[in-house]
Amino acid sequence: MVVSVNDCELFFVDLGPRSASPIILLHGFPLNHTMWNAQLQALSNRYRCIAPDLRGFGQSYNDADENAIDQMADDVFALMDYLGIDKACICGFSMGGYVSFAMWRKQPQRFDKWLLIDTKATRDSSTMLANRYKIIDSVSRNGARVAADVLLPHLLYMATVQPAIAQAVRAMILSTTPASIIQGMRAMIVRADAVLLLPSISVPVCIVVGEHDEMTPVAESMLMQVRIPSASLVVIRGVGHMTPMEAPIAINQTILEFLAGDVG
Repeated sequence: MVVSVNDCELFFVDLGPRSASPIILLHGFPLNHTMWNAQLQALSNRYRCIAPDLRGFGQSYNDADENAIDQMADDVFALMDYLGIDKACICGFSMGGYVSFAMWRKQPQRFDKWLLIDTKATRDSSTMLANRYKIIDSVSRNGARVAADVLLPHLLYMATVQPAIAQAVRAMILSTTPASIIQGMRAMIVRADAVLLLPSISVPVCIVVGEHDEMTPVAESMLMQVRIPSASLVVIRGVGHMTPMEAPIAINQTILEFLAGDVG
């Protein structure tokens, strides 16, 4: 489905009973809503599952010269308004987690529960910032293939990942336009630090991270757990950054238990 919000054609899927509690799944960079396919299948029998393509990614188009994490947050709120959803469980993966922090700053009353999956509250280190700028330069000259080649070994735990999963992640990256990759990188570079925000979080939170996550290491999740008043932490063994795809059974069980009140 597509809806016009904030001068953007936003694509989203909306599965499950309309009367059920909603969960909004926010994908990472430079991916799209299909990274949640295993979760959509497992959760939509009990919950209303909404998974948008954030502007510039997947099937959501963005004609603007710039993109911003705050703008993505506003898009999600506009989508919630369009669907008549007052509050929901917000589930943010990686960049989607950054979007969810921006959402909390703006309208915390829209949160029922909160899942933070393979993400972090801190700004990027100087090394990561330098790497982001290098990728921006390379993608501007050589296209999305460069981003796929550079990012894939860091997104996945290559020692255990199934080839089909690696191929699917690579295909998602290659389907993203170079302009959207560059805009997304710039948006993450200038995003606000969320560490000081953590003590203000007043809804149940479940933090999930892959044991071998290089992009947002376990230490980042531990920091969030310590500073958020009501947060649990689940470490998924034997996987990297892409836990929803690398370990769908474990992630699905964790999400279902959290939504049922058994975790967090």
